Amino acid sequence: QHLCLTHKVMFMAQNRKLQKLLDSNMLGEGTILTSKGILPMLYNIVTEGGATETASLTVDRAMTIVDAWVVLLDDGGANGNVVQIKNAGVAVSEALVVGTFSANGLARVAQLGTAKNVAAGAALQATATDAGSDDMPPLSIFFLCVPQ
Repeated sequence: QHLCLTHKVMFMAQNRKLQKLLDSNMLGEGTILTSKGILPMLYNIVTEGGATETASLTVDRAMTIVDAWVVLLDDGGANGNVVQIKNAGVAVSEALVVGTFSANGLARVAQLGTAKNVAAGAALQATATDAGSDDMPPLSIFFLCVPQ
């Protein structure tokens, strides 16, 4: 059995298509696998909390945001604390009220606007707006995207 297992592992390592897929060499930039689906990408931004802040990350390819959600890493603070998802400064989502949530609460975007299509080199952003008490919790914001 040990030899058979070793042989199977070697066989997988020698599978060139699998190697290319795992190395992301099989899919060119923006490739969509129409007959087999698409490979989604999950991005994460973490904010520090406290005062109002905008955190961002730059994407290397054009993509469409298909879902986004916020996980609170501490108590939500004042009821007026909100988070908004943006694409290069343009709102993609409604303002999510996080002030009413407890630690580890999850707020999901209900509707994505027309700015959900992100250009290569653009910034995915999350603006956490404190209601004035500097008690905005640290947040982990997730963007689920598919290449265009």
